[in-house]
Amino acid sequence: SASDQPQQQQQQQQQQPQQQQQQQQQQQHQQQHTSS
Repeated sequence: SASDQPQQQQQQQQQQPQQQQQQQQQQQHQQQHTSS
């Protein structure tokens, strides 16, 4: 399940604008850390 979350965020990144892309990338990093 933890692996599923990062993938979902990556898909959203492509759909959303560049500005939000940066924000989501940071969130991915944080979630992966919590996941670990």
